Amino acid sequence: MRWKFLHVLSSALFILFISSYLAVEILIRTDVLPFNRLPYPKFYRNVAGNLKPGIRATAWWNPLLPYRYSTDSNGFRTNGRSGGPDTVLCIGDSYTFGLGVNDNETFPFILGRQLGGAGNISVVNAGSMDVGIEEHLEFYRTKGRALKPRLVIVQFNIYDIEIISGKRGDSARKAPIYSPVKDDSLENDITVNAVRSMTKSAPVAALFGFLNSTPPLEPPKPAPASDADADPALRQVLGSRDKLLDERNLETMRVPWEKYRAKLKELHDAVVADGADFLLLIVPDPHQVHEYANAPSAALSGFCRKNGIKFEDMTAPFRTLLADLDTNPFLEPLDIHCNATGNTLIAQHIVGRIRQASGDGSARLEFTDNTQSPSYTAPVSFELKFTNDGKIVIPDNAIIGSYSVSQENTATRREGGGGIKYLTTDAAGEAFARTTIDLSFTRDIGQASLVFFPHANPGSTQGDRVDITLRTGDSAASTSTALARTQDRWRGFDTIAFLENRFRTPSRSLSVDIAFLRDAGLASEDAHGSGPHRRIELYLYPTAP
Repeated sequence: MRWKFLHVLSSALFILFISSYLAVEILIRTDVLPFNRLPYPKFYRNVAGNLKPGIRATAWWNPLLPYRYSTDSNGFRTNGRSGGPDTVLCIGDSYTFGLGVNDNETFPFILGRQLGGAGNISVVNAGSMDVGIEEHLEFYRTKGRALKPRLVIVQFNIYDIEIISGKRGDSARKAPIYSPVKDDSLENDITVNAVRSMTKSAPVAALFGFLNSTPPLEPPKPAPASDADADPALRQVLGSRDKLLDERNLETMRVPWEKYRAKLKELHDAVVADGADFLLLIVPDPHQVHEYANAPSAALSGFCRKNGIKFEDMTAPFRTLLADLDTNPFLEPLDIHCNATGNTLIAQHIVGRIRQASGDGSARLEFTDNTQSPSYTAPVSFELKFTNDGKIVIPDNAIIGSYSVSQENTATRREGGGGIKYLTTDAAGEAFARTTIDLSFTRDIGQASLVFFPHANPGSTQGDRVDITLRTGDSAASTSTALARTQDRWRGFDTIAFLENRFRTPSRSLSVDIAFLRDAGLASEDAHGSGPHRRIELYLYPTAP
């Protein structure tokens, strides 16, 4: 009798355990409870799309940014259009995967939707986390080309340079083999992630450190050598996102950029050899939109043109989106990846590059040729300072041959507790002020850019505004605070603005015209502390000798 009771009890406990496990699994898979804190699916090297196949979950890794993601049976993130004979293959990292946005808000999904009129097109999202150009090349060779794509889009972000320098990214190198029996439980993913989260606690981390301090069965393998190990200057640049994205540091970063470009060309040539067309998609880092940093564009645009590689650089469009519409293309401040608006803009630009071409008697998809775009190579930059009585000062610089400055009704005020110098209209009450700077150079210049911090209140009864023009003999570029779509865009002193002029022909002269109406003006500071570096800075891009 006793054994029968124990047998019934153990059976009941077993059934309860199985039922509880299945209930938890069902709750997780139906997203009833916010259990899943994994920000993305796990990476497996033997899966066609690299990601764990056939899952659907809501990531609660950031409680303020939950998002839904799913993968298909091949391990690709679920996309809107599939099954067409003309495949557009999108290869990239977490920006392509769409970290932080729902399935229908990634740029491959939106691209498929915008191409919906062509029923024969299928878009595949092959984005994975912590991968770079070497992994993209390996993916295409071993998996991607099997899809027989007509178009291949390879996405770039500055993380590519960090990965190829050895600073980060090892998910592809350490990826396990996927086994349905072993790995199909979402509960297993969550348990593993919970342990990882626990180790972020100092006491738990100390406990894990103690448990792991016993002599290992095998001696630890030394970390692979990176470029930064042998070059202190490179290590310093890699340690700062600001410096890494500054085109003036490209010579220091020459080795990793050369490695990236060599792999890029190798991937491009492999795609073209397979009969497909290739497009490099340059997605900027948020720092590039909030500051004037152009290292990726400077390192890649000229190389792509020289080697016949088609590319689409989203740096300028993202800056325009923020400056003109006061719309951030990123998930900031919660995350640095693109939001639905940024991904929509990416998809629109890609759609604008796709066309039907017929050269062999049958229509085929291809990307249009590269158009003129800014070149940010080897800039010479200097700040335009102004005195306490509103006079512009041009610093000594070898590229400046001569200059003249004419000013009318300008004055300087102090704002922000005295730390901000503000160039504006004369305090006597003049409603209009103008400054014109005429520069002559010792070398031919192909492009000029001005970085500045305007202040204006276009919604006031006075109608404050700042108008700026960069002019050469055959080209001019202008902007105005009056173009802002939102009334509060330029009310403060902390918002950066950019103006670029790509000359039609190289020039040795430039005119900078700045006009203020009423209380509008430009902010600067003698000593930069925290926050944005308020300044008026001119960037000149000499042409190659």
